[in-house]
Amino acid sequence: MAWIADTYQAFNPGQLDSLACVTGKPIAEGGVRGRREATGRGLFFALRQACDQADDMKALGLPPGLAGKRVVVQGLGNVGYHVAKFCREGGAIVIAIAEREGAILNLKGLDEEAVFQHRNQTKSILNFPGATNIESSMAALELDCDVLIPAALENQLTGENAPRIKAKIILEGANGPTTPEAEAIFNQRGTLVIPDVYANAGGVTVSYFEWLKNLSHVRFGRMEKRSQEVAERRLLTAIETATGRIFSEQERVRFASGADELTLVNSGLRTRWCPPTIRWLPRAAATADPRSAHGRLRQRDRQGGALLHGSRDFPVAPDTLSFLSPQNPSTHPSTLNSRAHHRCRT
Repeated sequence: MAWIADTYQAFNPGQLDSLACVTGKPIAEGGVRGRREATGRGLFFALRQACDQADDMKALGLPPGLAGKRVVVQGLGNVGYHVAKFCREGGAIVIAIAEREGAILNLKGLDEEAVFQHRNQTKSILNFPGATNIESSMAALELDCDVLIPAALENQLTGENAPRIKAKIILEGANGPTTPEAEAIFNQRGTLVIPDVYANAGGVTVSYFEWLKNLSHVRFGRMEKRSQEVAERRLLTAIETATGRIFSEQERVRFASGADELTLVNSGLRTRWCPPTIRWLPRAAATADPRSAHGRLRQRDRQGGALLHGSRDFPVAPDTLSFLSPQNPSTHPSTLNSRAHHRCRT
């Protein structure tokens, strides 16, 4: 991406906002902190939001919350690695990781960093200490688990293997990992499918933050960080005066640290995925169009609009609901499905 930006600048000398021509750049070349792990972090936020819905988890026969849920991840690239990392740190148990050469299983849990280093050294994910080898990567998708995260390739869940998928929640990390035939099966079985167009958009969301940074020519947090630190230190001093309790310097650094760029980017990403006004709307009565597969936007429901995927609903922010206006012909379900499919593929 730095090469693209440099080439654009060469052909457009003197253009003030030239760095905004492309995103995903290195930090030193106008990139934004948090972009590399953004897709995986967004997936984690989407999964955690879904697991916090007690009624939906009860319908699936699962307890609410992410803690203790068994997760299978397909792919140990940028997306798979980071979603595995955040899920493990969030209390889930990553029991299996699949790659092109096969998969490994450990019911007690896997450390994605250790697996990543093992693969770098041996050029294979197999024979990881303490794990059982699974020769077929596709067989890992059929393991008994609570959450399946296909984060590698499209068309991995098909009409052929969908009946054998045991996961109750499917979090689409890749673009279009579920075929229309598989979606129909998941719809019939009541499997919760969190679609790619919603779940894996963390990368493009933070790319938008990078674009804003390039247009403003100011790093996030640069103007307010010191002011926040001063205000927070004054508050700590007031607490010390009122209580007689003296904070150590280490505590002062921890409590009175202004928000830097990474903190603000992660905060913005989390807010976009888990806004306080988010709603988990009731299931629409209308039957889903079988042609609209894996992550395409669904039709409005009569309660004000819900985006549906498979057999379950997923949360929609109010601004999305206002976009799905029945008075706007461009938001007809067939048009939305086509546009979402195009964005998913590109």
